[in-house]
Amino acid sequence: MFTIYLLMRLSCQWTQKLSAGNVFSTFASYWDTDAANTALASSVGEDAKFYSYKILGNGISADETTYSGRSTLGWDAIAITKNCKNPEAAMKMINYLASEEGQYLLMWGIEGTNWNMEDGKHVPNDDLIEGFQTDFDKTKLDTGVRKWTWFVKNGNGTDGTPYDVTQYKVKETRQVAMNHFGESDRWDTAEFEGLTPAGSTPDGLKWQKIQDIYDQEYPKIVNADSHDAAMEEYDKMISEMNDAGLEDVEKVITQNYQERMKLWSE
Repeated sequence: MFTIYLLMRLSCQWTQKLSAGNVFSTFASYWDTDAANTALASSVGEDAKFYSYKILGNGISADETTYSGRSTLGWDAIAITKNCKNPEAAMKMINYLASEEGQYLLMWGIEGTNWNMEDGKHVPNDDLIEGFQTDFDKTKLDTGVRKWTWFVKNGNGTDGTPYDVTQYKVKETRQVAMNHFGESDRWDTAEFEGLTPAGSTPDGLKWQKIQDIYDQEYPKIVNADSHDAAMEEYDKMISEMNDAGLEDVEKVITQNYQERMKLWSE
């Protein structure tokens, strides 16, 4: 699982190749090609898009595989430092942002500016929906909506609308991916996030070294001129990672996962 995770981290070269229109297909989650699709729409046309499909091995049915996780995740790290002069006020802000009202503020924006309440339900402005479908990053920066993805809740609020405004009306490429979902695909990825060793620990230093190895070797795999050359670079990368302490890092990841599952079950 750890090896697959490393290979799925996308490099700038990978995105550039997709955006240039020189790639027929790729292995990725449906959202990974959003930036490339935006670039292709401008340079080639609306018909130039990457769509997501399940690729199945011989003798494997669609319901025996997982396609993609369903959850929206928060990628920001939040902490109250020991030097905080008013930790009570900081916790009040955290509690608010984790509340339903706070989630709609972070993930939908400001009422009357980005959305309105109609018949007891949140309704986003058309330009907000259009913006996220055509240029996600620019819309995020221009509006501030989803700029801070803190304490993210999955699913819907009490009025039945999704906490994440980008789930309100999905674009065509995402709808195609969702149409291919099966029951085995609707799993929550939140339990697998943030399991790697803390940066200040000995194992955290090993993890940093492993990431450095990946950053150096992955472009060589992408640019290899043959399958054999790519596999040779891959084997070299894994060997160097093993030497850097991959086994120790994987033990920490496993331990962190087990502790998280114990905590969540309680």
